[in-house]
Amino acid sequence: MAAFILSGCGSISETPDPKPSAEETVSDEEGSDRYRVDYLGKKNLFENAERSYEAGVEVTLYYDQIADGMDYVFFLDDEQLDAELSEDKGYIVSFTMPDHDVVLKVGEREISATETISLRDRLISSSGYEDSEIISFFSDDYDGDGSEEAFALIGEASDGVAGEIIVDGEIWFVTGSTCRMLCHSAGMGIQSDAHYMTLGDAEYILFDDEFMSESYTRAYYVKDSEAYEFELSGIGSIWGDENEPDRFTITDSTYDGMYDAEMGFMVGHTWKKYYFYYDSEAGQIYEYGGTAIDAATAEYLCGRDLIADLVPEGDTVDSVFIRGNGLLVINYEHADEDGSIEYFHYIYDTLGNSFVDDFGMAIDYEEPLSGTCLTALVPEIASYPEVQGPDGNVWSGV
Repeated sequence: MAAFILSGCGSISETPDPKPSAEETVSDEEGSDRYRVDYLGKKNLFENAERSYEAGVEVTLYYDQIADGMDYVFFLDDEQLDAELSEDKGYIVSFTMPDHDVVLKVGEREISATETISLRDRLISSSGYEDSEIISFFSDDYDGDGSEEAFALIGEASDGVAGEIIVDGEIWFVTGSTCRMLCHSAGMGIQSDAHYMTLGDAEYILFDDEFMSESYTRAYYVKDSEAYEFELSGIGSIWGDENEPDRFTITDSTYDGMYDAEMGFMVGHTWKKYYFYYDSEAGQIYEYGGTAIDAATAEYLCGRDLIADLVPEGDTVDSVFIRGNGLLVINYEHADEDGSIEYFHYIYDTLGNSFVDDFGMAIDYEEPLSGTCLTALVPEIASYPEVQGPDGNVWSGV
């Protein structure tokens, strides 16, 4: 604290307060347990300040005479007080009045260019939330510029459906010079544990907003000390691929298992993964789109007539396509007598020579999966492969 000048804003000398008025003197004399506070001539700089207080009274004062580039501390006699910085009130100075006269001092010093205030403290002072309301705090040099940035989850924590901790509240972003809210939870709450993925030179932090049976990921990256939302944020559950750099998936949640003729709309909740990658040469993100092929090409690629073997007689094949990552999809439907239609699909990994489920896991059974796979979840960034078929046939993507 030796670096602090014990003064107010600017050059302030330690002069005693002016002589109290007759009214103040009488007030002090009438209360045998009232004791004076010497503000060193700056009582008018403290909001709520009184000349004297009874012993044991909890005193709260506000000091908003804050100059740019200055830091402040407060002393009651020689003991430093804990003063909270509020965006609306300035410094909130609190103490319990002792049973003797005291001196309240203000110490100030200039903050050097190399000195920074804690990002967590800046978040508290700017957001208006208490430290106890910060459930998760993630700080790092996300853009590699030598300065740390932080993301935080602020709000009320509770147990989620699967036992995880979820936060009904807000995502905040804070740097040494800025602090702002990015979004509010839209579902039951945001999972307290963030996860990450790296695409090219950019690191993304991902927050999962949980609903009863699905989740939507809000994803952000930092560039030049500013937070930006990922272009595919909020359309599904995003996860980076731990085994393949620059790849990630988005799980889409939809009701497409069956058209119910009696009710007149689609039912049957399904979850299906779609696959994306970052092209470092182009500096672009693409989706592995599906190029339409025929049954002969599917047999040529798999070494087996999957359509004849798997699609029941009388059912209708809606589409057959293959993605650039080698996943071949067969969509088909089964019509019931009442007009209802059930939708199914198979996914075959032509590179791994196995069937896979909707979560990308290899399976050793040949049961159909419910719903219909799209050729692309985000068609505007889909990349469709050229596919070599039998007899020199080449299938071109969209």
